[in-house]
Amino acid sequence: MKKFSTKQFYLKLRDTFQKVAWRKLVCNNQSLPKWIFILRLAALERLYTKDRLFKWGVTQDQFCLLCGQDHESLAHLFFTCETTAQLWKKLLNWIGVTRNLMVWEDELQWGMQHASRSSSRVEVYRMLLAVAVYHV
Repeated sequence: MKKFSTKQFYLKLRDTFQKVAWRKLVCNNQSLPKWIFILRLAALERLYTKDRLFKWGVTQDQFCLLCGQDHESLAHLFFTCETTAQLWKKLLNWIGVTRNLMVWEDELQWGMQHASRSSSRVEVYRMLLAVAVYHV
């Protein structure tokens, strides 16, 4: 009989799952839990935006409440809407990130590439992304 190992037993029960690429943006984030939860929903593309609600027949209006110019979708809200784009640009400038604004998928990619570093600037970026997504 082999020696029993709790760790090996746990690993056997847990099984192996593929890790999501954006986990460092969410799991290593020092933000408030509700901000992190909404960021995770946005990363999973599960937020209740007007385009999703329209598909389900819950609402008839699809226009963005912030700008009123385009259909409200995840890609529009983060960060192609004029209002949120200005907000995000100011927040990025505040922490010293000077680059062009990107669409949501590219912003997540950029964040994933830079979130693996461990510096105070990266920590602040993670928190700013979470708070911006939560408040938008």
